[in-house]
Amino acid sequence: MKKQFSKFFLLLTLFLVSAGSILATTYYVDGVSGNNSNDGLTPATAFATIQHAINTASNGDIINVAAATYNEDITVNKQLQLIGANKTTTIIDGANPTSIVVDITSTNVVIKNFTIQNIIRTTGGGNKNLIKIAPGLSYITIENNFIGPNS
Repeated sequence: MKKQFSKFFLLLTLFLVSAGSILATTYYVDGVSGNNSNDGLTPATAFATIQHAINTASNGDIINVAAATYNEDITVNKQLQLIGANKTTTIIDGANPTSIVVDITSTNVVIKNFTIQNIIRTTGGGNKNLIKIAPGLSYITIENNFIGPNS
């Protein structure tokens, strides 16, 4: 009886862990041909901006970002995976010379395969953080990215 309960508990745990990714919605962003009026649910109906996809998504969702340069600052305020097509061709280039390019304010965030930079920062304009992670957050993964330049 105890062995059967252990097997049941193990199967239940595996189901609950995998249910999050099964129930996740995948959104698409394409800075070349996307439109924020689209639903973002397929590459053909992709959003134009990463922030719009973040605003639309729910905790646990995945956002696939096509190769392009995205001139925007983003705030990741949900538990999301942001996955770029390639770190050399998927670029988040800060839109404002003094704000943070990627501001992470939620736990359980993955940012993968991007260049994160700020080319428009002007000389003497102060120091701009490219990535800021709010204090006390956990399970933040920043993987296979190129960070900089902050010119």
